[in-house]
Amino acid sequence: MGWRVLFGFVAGFLSVLLVHQTALYVGGRVGFGGGGAWSMAPVSHWRIPSVIVTAALGGLWGVLLVHILPNLGRGLWGAVSAVLIFAVLISLTNWLVLAPLLRHGSGFAASTAIYPLVYNGVWAAGALALLRLTPRAGG
Repeated sequence: MGWRVLFGFVAGFLSVLLVHQTALYVGGRVGFGGGGAWSMAPVSHWRIPSVIVTAALGGLWGVLLVHILPNLGRGLWGAVSAVLIFAVLISLTNWLVLAPLLRHGSGFAASTAIYPLVYNGVWAAGALALLRLTPRAGG
């Protein structure tokens, strides 16, 4: 179980840095609600760059991913299920938990709701791809 947690965290962390942030950058360049990729803007009183905080949260989501993944089945159906579940779960958590905690209102806006769903789904696909490279967690 320890390896699964480690691989899940690393895959989630790296997926934010390599896949999610790249998707945000490309999305911003083509006008799809992106921008702000690899933001070094400090977060909280610890002055940690936003991209590092986001990557750490991605790592925590990666730990959850490796625990849920065995229950979703193998192959394409399991991967598609994981991407859809995490796209919705992460977006709902951001809208209903994190945004109010950070005093940004509810965080939900119907006119832009598709963007986080897509970008969080891209994160999940990236994390799954990275997990496939590990000997024990994604196999």
